[in-house]
Amino acid sequence: MHTNDPQIGIDKLVKRFNKYSLEPKPNIFTKLVEKNIFSPHGILQKELIYSHTFLPEKIENFIKDFLKNSTIESVLDPWMRNGGLLYRISKEFQTKECYGYEVSKPLCGLATVFNKNAKLYNEYFPNKKNLNKKFDLIISYPPAMMSLPSVNKEIIINEKKLAFNHHKETEIIFSSLKNLSEKGIALFVVSPGFLRTTKNRNVYKFIRDIGFSLEGIFHIPAGTFLPFSGIEMRLIILKKKEQPKLIFEGLVSFNKKRDQKLINNFYNFQSDEDPELGYLRDVRNGIDLKQFIFAEKIRKSFEGSGVEVRKLDEISENIFYATEETIYY
Repeated sequence: MHTNDPQIGIDKLVKRFNKYSLEPKPNIFTKLVEKNIFSPHGILQKELIYSHTFLPEKIENFIKDFLKNSTIESVLDPWMRNGGLLYRISKEFQTKECYGYEVSKPLCGLATVFNKNAKLYNEYFPNKKNLNKKFDLIISYPPAMMSLPSVNKEIIINEKKLAFNHHKETEIIFSSLKNLSEKGIALFVVSPGFLRTTKNRNVYKFIRDIGFSLEGIFHIPAGTFLPFSGIEMRLIILKKKEQPKLIFEGLVSFNKKRDQKLINNFYNFQSDEDPELGYLRDVRNGIDLKQFIFAEKIRKSFEGSGVEVRKLDEISENIFYATEETIYY
């Protein structure tokens, strides 16, 4: 069944599913495509490996629980990969309008298998100039270190500029926010470097300056994306409103009871005795959840010892560190 024409192989596999009245579900169907249709050097095989193709199901489940009380009439995924996330949202929330964009022709063809009633485009979303629709939900897992198809080095919105610093998810995310409705919500899975502040890149300030709010940062544990990546990722929540002084942070555990408490704390905008279940970060001081937890562990380890624990920023005026530009160049 090996072929160099991805669509022929996909169509053949769809016919097999139809023969036995089986519904092709994104994750299972994509794995079958990857394993049975294409040789290790086939076209789609390479793109599946390169793009990580779909979110792990446990992250999809967390997102579903996070959005469970939402009314989602319309959804946009500006980098839909195999269309699995669009499929899950439309199925769970009976969404009427689904739009998806994907630069890979084979992956876009694969997405059409699961999203029969969606409007899917084999295009790079940031190049789309005439989509004037507003969406209740914008959701995506864009690539972090993409070199193509964009040749830009920064994004400009309302005369405000933000450097990419090799984090090309930046272009996809911020170009899509123009299509978020006034009461809509945007969720993006991003690399940890996306939020890192450097000499010429401050995402927090840029979000505020263009009229949006970074409402929450959920840390996704390291190893969740294995075998493609072992790093810890982030799920960020954006809304079209004035940025508050505090940002909610927490750690996803994939334990349903803990994660539900984490979600409840987010919607109540409250911290928790366990900072992993809710930490309100002052957007001005830059101390994120992991830094706070680490500092607390150090402090507790010295309790009763008579040793005074002080943070470095309390005794220093300037800290010089290697920027991403230094590392890459």
